[in-house]
Amino acid sequence: METISLAAEVIGRRLSEIRNERNLTIQRMAVNADIDPKHLKKMENGISEPSVLVLNKIMKSIGGNLTDFFDHHFDEIYFLVIEERGDCFEKE
Repeated sequence: METISLAAEVIGRRLSEIRNERNLTIQRMAVNADIDPKHLKKMENGISEPSVLVLNKIMKSIGGNLTDFFDHHFDEIYFLVIEERGDCFEKE
């Protein structure tokens, strides 16, 4: 089984969260951002790590920006994933 990187998993969960907040399907969000729906699905599943340019393109297509992507929810998701994985960390 392929190992999913922490970054890919956190980014994927955040993408999914944003998409669901806006009541968009994967198909609609992908069309809006002019990317392949299969690629977006892989990103959401943590199989593919999008570049900053792709993240920016997605966020712009829904009226947002990278600051919106990396808001406080991103930190919450990051620590949730670490906790679920059982990784050791010290939250500052």
